[in-house]
Amino acid sequence: YNNGDLEAAEKVILAAQRPIADGAGIEAERQIDLRNTMGRIYNASGRHTEALEVRKKIMDWYLRVHGPNYMRTLSVQSNYAVSLSQFDRDGEAAELLQRTLPTRLKLLGPAHVEVGVHQVNLATSLRLLGQFAQARPLFVEGARIFREKLGPDNMRTLLVEAYVADVQTRLGEVEAGLERFRTTLAAFQRIDQGRSRWALLARNDYAQALVRAGQLERAGSQYTLIDEDREQFA
Repeated sequence: YNNGDLEAAEKVILAAQRPIADGAGIEAERQIDLRNTMGRIYNASGRHTEALEVRKKIMDWYLRVHGPNYMRTLSVQSNYAVSLSQFDRDGEAAELLQRTLPTRLKLLGPAHVEVGVHQVNLATSLRLLGQFAQARPLFVEGARIFREKLGPDNMRTLLVEAYVADVQTRLGEVEAGLERFRTTLAAFQRIDQGRSRWALLARNDYAQALVRAGQLERAGSQYTLIDEDREQFA
């Protein structure tokens, strides 16, 4: 799986799968871990329906066996919410993430990376629902955690900085948001010549923000760069 051979990994997991025992135990946890990896394989290969089904079963097992205040339960709930968003079920994803965020904060504290991931996932769902004012503080807090724990030039940190820039432009802080976009894209450029998937996502959001701001010539230049970079992922 880690080497990208999804087909071979799927065959190995299918051969190792057994029925999951009702209670906790080493073998039950092992079977759940196998299914969790299978969910990642389905997701990476575009089989999102199968990923959603597997993640729902895993979530239900953790809730039944370990309850809602268990760290792995919270992690698989977050994974399930991401899968919901892939089916444009952002309202359900946001509701689940909002409901479980207080438990994350209670167990891990406000500065933990996993709390930042949870906040960014929730903010992403709210952003897709058009709830930009609600999404903004979550993106800002997630970016702060990532800067402190992962570093200011970490790819994940930079992508969230771009999300902050996007909601700024949508909430009327156009110039400040565009400047944050430019700073973020310059950082991507320093790291990998701005050719990662995450840099491509940030540049696309920047181009759309330029269109909304009426800066069509600049937007056109960005779309040209996007088309050139996208070829590497074709």
